[in-house]
Amino acid sequence: MLQAPTVLLFPGQGSQSQGMGAELARYREVHDAMLEASDVLGLDVLALCCTDGDERLRRTELTQPAILTISVGVLRALQARTGLRPDAVAGHSLGEYSALVAAGGLRFDDALRLVRARGQHMAEASGDDSTMLAYLGSAVEEVEDLCTSNRGPGAVVEVANYNAPTQLVLSGHTAALRSVAAGIEARALGSVVWLSVSGAFHSSLMEPVAAPMRALLDAVGVAPLSCALAANVDARIYERGAYGPEQLVRQLTEPVLWIQSVRAIERELGAPLWIEIGPGNVLEKLVKRSVAAGTVASTRSPLAMERALRLIEEAMSRAALAVGT
Repeated sequence: MLQAPTVLLFPGQGSQSQGMGAELARYREVHDAMLEASDVLGLDVLALCCTDGDERLRRTELTQPAILTISVGVLRALQARTGLRPDAVAGHSLGEYSALVAAGGLRFDDALRLVRARGQHMAEASGDDSTMLAYLGSAVEEVEDLCTSNRGPGAVVEVANYNAPTQLVLSGHTAALRSVAAGIEARALGSVVWLSVSGAFHSSLMEPVAAPMRALLDAVGVAPLSCALAANVDARIYERGAYGPEQLVRQLTEPVLWIQSVRAIERELGAPLWIEIGPGNVLEKLVKRSVAAGTVASTRSPLAMERALRLIEEAMSRAALAVGT
C-alpha cells in the first residue's frame, strides 16, 4: 500500500440545500455533469441544483439524482486536475451509487436512472404516518432496547443509520418513534432531532421497494470495481467482482453501518486522507468523530475544493516519493 492512501466519501440524502450547486458549477466538470444529467433524466438538473426552491429538493425522487450529479461532477473536477485514483470509496445510503460510479461499478447515466427510480419507489412506499429522527447521545444499547420494546404490529421502529459513536438515526411509524423519543427523554439518555424526510428509509417499511429495484439493478448489473468499496449493509471491504446488486437491494431495508464502514477502511488503510465528495460536509463531521487518525476534508464550496486539491496533490507527491525510495 502506498504511503498516503486516499478515501473518497459520498453523501446521501440530507446533505442537500437550496442552491447547493451554484458555486460549485464554476467548475466546468460540475456544470457539464448537471447538463448531462438533464439530458439523461429529461428534467432541468442545473436549475434543481442551483436555483430551484427548497421545496423541490425535499422531493426524494429529485433530491437523489441532484446529489449524485454534484458528487460525480466534483469527482470529475478533482480527477481532471490531479489524476486522482482513490484507494477506497464509500457512500452513505444514496451515496453508495456515487461511490460505485467512482469505482467503475456503474456508469453515470445508469446510476442517474437507478437513483431516480429508487427515489420514486421510496416516495411511493412512504406513508403519512412514517418518518425518521436522529438520536444524539452515547446510550446506543439502551436506545436499541427502547426500539425493541416499542415495536409491535403496526408499530415499526428500527435503527436506520449507525452514523457515529454518539449518533443514531431511527426510522419507522411516527407514533412508535414518539414513544421511543419519550423514553429517551424520561431516562435522560440524550436528545432527539426530528428529520424532515418523506418516509421511513432503511427500515422494513421500504420492503415494497426491494422487488422493483432488484429487477432494475439486475438488468444493469455492477461491473468489477477499480478500487476497494466499503458497503453500507455489512461494512465489508469489497474488491473487483465481489460486489453485486444484492448489497444495494438490502440497503433499502437494512441499516446503514456507516461508523463500522469507515472503521473497517481505517483498519485496512491506517491513516488515510478522507475527502467527502459532494454538497455539504455531513460525512466530514461524522468521520472526524469516528476515526482515530487521518486528514479529513470536504468539497462543499470552491474554497473547500481548493483545499481538497492541495491535500490530494500533497498525498500523491508523498506517494511518488515513497515509490522512488
